[in-house]
Amino acid sequence: MKVHLHKLRTRISYLLLSAIVSLSQISSALAESAVTDPASRTPEQNESIKLKSEIWSKRRMEAEKLLSQGRREDAAKIVEETLNERRILGLDLLSELDFLGDLYAKGGNSEKCLHYYEEMLSQRQKQCEVEEDSTLIYPLEKYAGALEKFGKRDKAGQLRKRVATIQRLQKTKPSFVAPEKLSEQTRLKEAERCRVYGANLIKADLYERAQIYLENSLKLNKNDAQTYLLLAQVYCWQDKFVKAKGLLDTAIKLNPSFSQAYRDRGYIWQNQKQYSKAIEDFEKAHILNKEDLDSLGAKAKLLDNTGKHADAIKTYSQIITENEALYWPYIQRAVAYTNLKDYEKAIADYTVLVKRAPSDSDYREFRAETEVKAGKLAEALRDYKELVHLKPGNTYFKQKLIEVEQKIKTTKEDSSSSLRN
Repeated sequence: MKVHLHKLRTRISYLLLSAIVSLSQISSALAESAVTDPASRTPEQNESIKLKSEIWSKRRMEAEKLLSQGRREDAAKIVEETLNERRILGLDLLSELDFLGDLYAKGGNSEKCLHYYEEMLSQRQKQCEVEEDSTLIYPLEKYAGALEKFGKRDKAGQLRKRVATIQRLQKTKPSFVAPEKLSEQTRLKEAERCRVYGANLIKADLYERAQIYLENSLKLNKNDAQTYLLLAQVYCWQDKFVKAKGLLDTAIKLNPSFSQAYRDRGYIWQNQKQYSKAIEDFEKAHILNKEDLDSLGAKAKLLDNTGKHADAIKTYSQIITENEALYWPYIQRAVAYTNLKDYEKAIADYTVLVKRAPSDSDYREFRAETEVKAGKLAEALRDYKELVHLKPGNTYFKQKLIEVEQKIKTTKEDSSSSLRN
């Protein structure tokens, strides 16, 4: 998965694939905003982060409890431990740095407060590739507020000016030199600059502004397939799928081997309920790029959602054959098996993941639910007992455990009654 294209797929998956559990449940459901490229992580690394996320969440709740009791240093130690772990993993640190900066600001510790807010701003700046990135405003304002609190008004004023500059840039329409006034070499160079800047604006969620730069890039160079694809992303975000498809058609015409364009057009065909064409494009994307298993996943999920469960299973099996280390195709294949009421095979798929990650509650929960459907109540009982052990504060798991216990009791009573009769 290319990070530059995740906006389009995320947007369309919200519209069309609400039932998908794959990358949203396994990789993106880490609930993490990563500094390092998530696509560069192995499935095992993603799973490790997912499990750690639960620990970090518990720590944060404990830190907030300690803070409410006035135990600032104890709360700080807990969050600093999480901060260091996330720093090693290359994850976003804004939440932890903000918590610590605020904690020390209220405690009157100017040195530590300003240290954490300065780091928060520094980290965000490293991720920003456009001047008008609005995600800079929050850390700028927090750092400026802390500087003012501790009497450093001059530096605070400089940061406030940067905030004003960002806000002004977002409202100012950029001006471009007319194409006819540029030499061919300069025109192509400026087209590339606008394309790259437009792509960075998309990463910053500044779609309308990205559209301005990308449209100008096409005025300067009508033969760049990547620019058409990027502009299609903007139109998809605006729900203008017909326009987006036209741009992707052009991108494919310019570059018939452009696998990303086929995949993204597949999502648009799906939006238009042209399912056979969507599947054709997803397949083409994978043929052109064998590493693009997301396209096969999209094909399989579409097959499953349109009632072709057996075909979906074949496709998920193909994905597993090509990369058995992945987690999400096992879950999705289990869903397809469940749709066919082939519960034994669904349970087998969930069991693969339970064995891989025994401390992860999701896979065990999915298995327990399927065991109940299959009438394997003893097995479901064991899983729900383990879930309660893993998450003792989870009232839902406790309730499900009680329900399964009651079903077992009722089954035994019915059986005894039948024997007596």
